[in-house]
Amino acid sequence: MAWYRAPHLPALPEKELAPLRAAFVAVLGQLSQGYARLVGMGLLQVLLAELNRKAVGNGWQIRLKIGAVEDTQVFPSLTAAAGVYRQLLREISQHASMVVGLQMTDRLFREALDALPESARTVLQQYEVI
Repeated sequence: MAWYRAPHLPALPEKELAPLRAAFVAVLGQLSQGYARLVGMGLLQVLLAELNRKAVGNGWQIRLKIGAVEDTQVFPSLTAAAGVYRQLLREISQHASMVVGLQMTDRLFREALDALPESARTVLQQYEVI
């Protein structure tokens, strides 16, 4: 899989990025909670560490922690932000599928999306993040 590297272009204003960033943080929180219920906090920490290694390796200023996301990445566009968020969620899906299986992973993602406010789901779907 080729990972997206954010180019060095002018930054997207934060107010334009805020709805997408908030929706990503919300779905990540739901996924983390659901995954921890299934496999425990130890395996959630393993997943987050792997995601953080991927982020650092790609030069993304995104750090995932239990119960928090530090996202200071500067994106040139909403499309670029959506691409990074999509790749991180895809990595979660692949990792979870290996641990709990494809059916349980699909259920985990469905439940996470269902728990989001409609506005967050709409933003994630609009930019094809999920």
